[in-house]
Amino acid sequence: MVLLRVRLPSFFCAGTRGYRVAGSRAELMFHELFTFKFIAIETPSDQEDQSRILRHLQDSITAWLAKRGKMSKADLDSRMRKKELWLNGLDAKELGFADIVIGNERNPC
Repeated sequence: MVLLRVRLPSFFCAGTRGYRVAGSRAELMFHELFTFKFIAIETPSDQEDQSRILRHLQDSITAWLAKRGKMSKADLDSRMRKKELWLNGLDAKELGFADIVIGNERNPC
């Protein structure tokens, strides 16, 4: 059994540009795809195939995110590879993943 876990910001930044709203203290997390295997017996060829598929999916996702925001694909790749990229609502707006930020220290929501 293989579970492919995808927690993508695509749910957030897929919205219509100009209407993507984030709270100033919201936290968005981008990370590489990963799999969880309960019990697996695999050959090196199996693992190579799976790696190729995961890399293809990851590349497609980061290319799409780069089109939706202001970060290049290379920058997204380097900041997400083997770690997580965290953005608050203000960062998300600055980087083009949100259009409107609600709530801040002067005007809490």
